[in-house]
Amino acid sequence: MCLIVLWMIFFTPQHLGFWYVAQVVPALWLVLWFCWLATVHTKLELSESGLGITNWFYRYQVPWRAIHWIQSGDLTVVHTVDGRRIKPAVGGYSLAGKLRGNPMQDRISDQIAEFRKAVPDDVGTSVQVSGRLDIHPLPFLAALAGFVLLTAIVRG
Repeated sequence: MCLIVLWMIFFTPQHLGFWYVAQVVPALWLVLWFCWLATVHTKLELSESGLGITNWFYRYQVPWRAIHWIQSGDLTVVHTVDGRRIKPAVGGYSLAGKLRGNPMQDRISDQIAEFRKAVPDDVGTSVQVSGRLDIHPLPFLAALAGFVLLTAIVRG
């Protein structure tokens, strides 16, 4: 996607000018940001204190004592003692996975169960699930500003 943005800046016809390219570059950059949030950004972290679940836009910290059970099927679902159902994006539904019997979802739930057994019972007493918006706009806005500046220099 960065290559497409650079191509728009340097190799589109000169008669299109700054304003045309300056409108397209942010649109392409927004698509790139969304793709990054949906793929690279998502993760599931296992630690002594609990699960760290980062979905597309939101990050949850789930202590081990807050987990009621882990459901594995078409997708992985973490059921908490307060009734929440948190679906990690890394264990999301896919047609290819369903045709193969959902091996990714089974592997994720098995790894969580194994790690949970290895954690001592006296670790933490909290059952409070915390969450926050997690979209990291500053690096992408800084890069966008750089691309618009580059557009102004090349097309100005």
